[in-house]
Amino acid sequence: MMRYHPSILPFLRSSVARHAGIVLTGNLASALLRFAVCMMLASTFTKDDYAYLMIFVAVMDLASAFGDSGLNATMVRFVALHREENCGPIVRQVFSIRITIWAIVAAVALAGAAGFFAIQRIEPDYRWIYSAALVAGLLLSFNGHGMAVMQGRQRFVAFAVLAMSINIVRTVSVGGALKWGVHDPATLYKAFFIVPLAAAPLSAGLIMVTLRGLRRLPAVEASYGELLR
Repeated sequence: MMRYHPSILPFLRSSVARHAGIVLTGNLASALLRFAVCMMLASTFTKDDYAYLMIFVAVMDLASAFGDSGLNATMVRFVALHREENCGPIVRQVFSIRITIWAIVAAVALAGAAGFFAIQRIEPDYRWIYSAALVAGLLLSFNGHGMAVMQGRQRFVAFAVLAMSINIVRTVSVGGALKWGVHDPATLYKAFFIVPLAAAPLSAGLIMVTLRGLRRLPAVEASYGELLR
């Protein structure tokens, strides 16, 4: 960032700093909201079903969100240095690394699924939730790719605000259901997954509009190594 603004005060007043602040705040707020709703879901179960699984998913999700915040901050800096260039090629390299890591995590999790089910004595009707949680993690990587190409540009702020709004609605939905006495796991998990799926068309629209705009820019000439410096 300091390469983009040689002194700290001009940088703090810049649009890049505002964008970065909103984006990082939105992403971390979304992670905390997801953590809260997972804890609410875990509170409805006993130790013999999904309570431990939801706690595990919540903690891993929160940890990965904080890790992604570092990547997001790096991408904001990189795109700020190349505002008039299409940074898609570099972003795709970062995305390929992220999706590879998620694939390894998913493979390990699936390998241990049979033993986990045996220990937890989970009813077959609810086992789909475990797979859905893994798929959701992979989809977050694709969302991250869509967000990364927007960093340093106005639409990325819109994407971060959209993600935060989705998690606010999801938290309120699950929390409201619990307050009104709904404790059926299937109903609660449907509320957990349906809200972001309903917002998927809007997210896809933001990504497509941004990618169309990036095609009019010349390809970035920087290397992947510059992103790490």
